[in-house]
Amino acid sequence: MNLKKYEELTGIIIPADKVTYYEAQIKRVQSKLETLLGYTLEPQNLYIELGKTQRECVCPDIPQTSTLLPPDGVKGIIKVFPYNYKDKFLHVDPFYDVFNVKLGKVLDNRQFVTYKTFENFTKQYMQSGIGNHIEKCKTCFCDCDCKDCVQLIVDADWIDISQDEDLPQDLLYLLCDMVDYYADQSRNIKSESVDGHSWSVGEIKAPEESKSALLLLKRYAGPYGSVIQMPTI
Repeated sequence: MNLKKYEELTGIIIPADKVTYYEAQIKRVQSKLETLLGYTLEPQNLYIELGKTQRECVCPDIPQTSTLLPPDGVKGIIKVFPYNYKDKFLHVDPFYDVFNVKLGKVLDNRQFVTYKTFENFTKQYMQSGIGNHIEKCKTCFCDCDCKDCVQLIVDADWIDISQDEDLPQDLLYLLCDMVDYYADQSRNIKSESVDGHSWSVGEIKAPEESKSALLLLKRYAGPYGSVIQMPTI
């Protein structure tokens, strides 16, 4: 989220002498939100498919490059997730569409070898039109014998804040609330005295710590999100 979007959503025009300060707070808050959610809000392609094994569901040592079948083309951005063969619903980062689901092995140089490509899967969407689970087809989503040594590799159209502020409105408003909170330099003042009158200010929690915000964050969190481990109080 940039300063222009913040002003549009809040109706607050930031004075010229505070622009740099607020831009820094927006970056700070976005980093905090990414840690809670477990993924960057500006995804990039970090992984490259080296190739596919000639037979699926085999898990030998990494084969020679010359024996691999050609890699598939990439339609979106590839992300890698933990894989548990016992899960019927595979938890991934929020997406608008999924193009390819595979099992593979990631090498040290961020290349990966595909051991299996799944042809049958169901994308599970929330009411917002965003999904973060992929459902296995019980009768056709067979697991590899190498299920304990592979990762889930997904090529998808993920939510991306850099694409015309392509982020759910409820998350954008939470971002604004967090910017307001962390930009307020008086938030840690416990008591004040003016013209002989004094009063105490109760402790104010950060917006992301409220019960409603935790529920919201858990709705959009990916499998690496720190909020997944936080209890809802």
